[in-house]
Amino acid sequence: MGLEFLESVADVFTSANIEGVIEPIRSAEVSFCHTVEEGLAYIKALNHPSVQHINGDVYHMQSEESHIGEAILRCDQHLVNLHLADSNRCALGEGSLDLDTIIMALYIIGYNGDGCFVTPESLGPGKDKPIWLPVGKGEVNFKGQLQSLEEDGFQGVISIETHYIPEGGFAEDGTRESFAGMSYVLESL
Repeated sequence: MGLEFLESVADVFTSANIEGVIEPIRSAEVSFCHTVEEGLAYIKALNHPSVQHINGDVYHMQSEESHIGEAILRCDQHLVNLHLADSNRCALGEGSLDLDTIIMALYIIGYNGDGCFVTPESLGPGKDKPIWLPVGKGEVNFKGQLQSLEEDGFQGVISIETHYIPEGGFAEDGTRESFAGMSYVLESL
């Protein structure tokens, strides 16, 4: 995905007081931005104040990084959220993830203050496969939820992941559709 697309929505992020983040995803799922190093290069090339952070995901890091702890150290102050699931994408303790190394790396970069989040993202071996849709196409009232958060004075982080891939398309196509849907929602606030 070219920088020009993210540039087109980054200004919308700024006007809505939103910080976009880059999440490196394993190469089996997307054709760009697989490692923390690539994510940081993407942020530097974009050079936009609304996109300055990394959302790490240990599931993807296990495939793409030679050492998860070192990848977290490279993120340093750019890390704003870390998705945690065990090596089998189930709950922590059900796989072989070296959680001690991850905790130590987070400690070293001072990842324990405001704006530092760790999110469990264990998908587990469910029977029913969810139906993923782009932002604005499903049942979730994003506009209403964002308005309520704004009215309540919410200042935290919101992580939205659609996991949407259009039939016959690619993950990047789903990302583009979701960005377009979220841009529409943000512009209507």
